[in-house]
Amino acid sequence: MEQFINLDESYFFEAAELYKDSFAGEPWNDDWSNKEQLHQYIREVSGAYNALNYGLLVDGKLVAISLGGIRHWWEGANYNIDEFCVSKSMQGKGIGSRFMSMIEKDLQTKGIPGIFLQTDIDKPSFRFYTKNGFTNLEKHVSLFKIAGLHIKTERLELVPQGLRFFKTTHEYASDRENMRFMINLPNDSEEATKEFLGGAENEWKKEKPSFFEFAILCNNEHIGGISIYLDESKTCGELGWCLSKKFQGKAYAFEAAKALVQWAQKELFLNHFIAHCDSENTASWKTMEKLGMQRISCTGGRFNKIAPKEERKEFLYEMKI
Repeated sequence: MEQFINLDESYFFEAAELYKDSFAGEPWNDDWSNKEQLHQYIREVSGAYNALNYGLLVDGKLVAISLGGIRHWWEGANYNIDEFCVSKSMQGKGIGSRFMSMIEKDLQTKGIPGIFLQTDIDKPSFRFYTKNGFTNLEKHVSLFKIAGLHIKTERLELVPQGLRFFKTTHEYASDRENMRFMINLPNDSEEATKEFLGGAENEWKKEKPSFFEFAILCNNEHIGGISIYLDESKTCGELGWCLSKKFQGKAYAFEAAKALVQWAQKELFLNHFIAHCDSENTASWKTMEKLGMQRISCTGGRFNKIAPKEERKEFLYEMKI
């Protein structure tokens, strides 16, 4: 039996778990393993001024939620949905559409004529909402920026790396052929990629990070990553980068590295940089030389992850500005 309810505090933890499970897998891959973060987010979207939250019970169990609130505009009031989801086990059974219809009927009794929400255009949710009568506001765009942490070049943008880039990061970080010259790559599992991205996010939150991982964007498409790791004295930075295979050969690594060096000079007051690479990774050492770095050593003892028993030679490059 289905029961439409106004969601109250007594359903908070059940709603949080439903939300977490609904977005854990494909195509979202949201990592809400941090329960404190999860609960804080659910409280924020469900407890704002003029909050209006709905739930749907099936045989007494919560299977769908809609979290949001009433927003007033010069044209009238709308119901803004911040989060809408159906339990994984109940998806594909028409429950989402019935739940949305119940919400519309309740809003009509309240004299609220419109519903506003946002979703990704390339996700199944977009098709669900359009099927249920929602219109794509083609002139409406969503914009995002991390304040103060934005490096822009002629073709690229460098932004803090994190879990929002999980899918594209895992694509190139798990490519064995692409990562054949790397010591710590390729990643063998999605969990390894998530662990890396989570660590990068956490480091950005520190008052004084010891390393900085950036995602490289080209025309808003994530094409690779670049980083700078500080030594213990925080006077020298080690550069590293990797690109998706399809974006190699276009000097993107050089452009990103040059911009990162300039940023590190200005923001971190660095004038000493180093970089390592496999001696056969010609593209990387040529990029280092193009940056103005000098090869200062060629040593053995390097073992790449893809062939851990094969000893390789390693180039060390250095630049003092």
